[in-house]
Amino acid sequence: MSDVAVRSTATDLGVFVEQARQVHQIATALADTAFVPASMKGKPQEITGCILFGRELGMDPMTALQTINIIQGRPTLTANAMRGLAMAAGVQFRLDESTETRCVMSAAAPGQTHWTTVTWTRDQAERLDLLKKDNWKNQPGAMLIARATSQLCRLVAANVLIGSPYSTEEIKDLPAHATVPGEAPQQPKPKVKPKQVAQAPKYAEPELVPDNPVPDYATGQKEIGYSTVDEEKRTAPEPPIDREGKITSQTRGAVMAAFADAGVKDRAIRNATVSKILNREVHTVNNLTEQEGRAVLDVLAMDQEWPAVAGGQS
Repeated sequence: MSDVAVRSTATDLGVFVEQARQVHQIATALADTAFVPASMKGKPQEITGCILFGRELGMDPMTALQTINIIQGRPTLTANAMRGLAMAAGVQFRLDESTETRCVMSAAAPGQTHWTTVTWTRDQAERLDLLKKDNWKNQPGAMLIARATSQLCRLVAANVLIGSPYSTEEIKDLPAHATVPGEAPQQPKPKVKPKQVAQAPKYAEPELVPDNPVPDYATGQKEIGYSTVDEEKRTAPEPPIDREGKITSQTRGAVMAAFADAGVKDRAIRNATVSKILNREVHTVNNLTEQEGRAVLDVLAMDQEWPAVAGGQS
């Protein structure tokens, strides 16, 4: 690239930047007026882009604001504006036939005698599923002319419409999420699964068990050969007895220690032995009276054989 070309490009860019600055000032002044389309109102940046795009096509600022629409993120012109630009560039148009079901239109590029003709019909619109749209219901003839116009402009005035080959009417008629003709389809965004928040494990209070469990003869909560459940909770209900003078924890502990020293670990044998001594059925040492507990101790402490019990020890 020559030095002249580089200087020219730099100069053109500088001119464009200065023009953009001036256009932005205009856009700021117009942003809140009724002359700005609702989609651009209060948006000086959008208005600036619209006016600059219109300048590239030879439009003045106010004409650009009224004829350029942003559809699917790109600027588009109405079919009428496209035909106006093409005619300003010397293209000739001829409406050969126009009804509510059929439009035939022709155009000839500047300096050419050959006319290009296109036809748009209601059947074409129906195949494209356009007849359900309000514009096609209310103004079918006008919509057929708009379609024929934009198609002709692409055929004979492409050099005039570079950057906006499809009309506003055409883009609006596209199905939701459809791509502009000639563009690569947009890939759907992958569905992102919501992050799973790790749930803290439910805390269960551990059962406190001593390292070396030993009999607690004072409370009766742990006995040799038994679980940690209190003895009373394991036995069947016992006939009511006089609770006055209930066995003390010291005497009960002494009874349990005496059985342990004798090597008696089986609860059934222990209760059977106590029942034999007291001559009544006993299901638990806890329900003895203090007097009964001492009587049992006296027998267990004697240097003589214990009362024989069925299936037990002597």
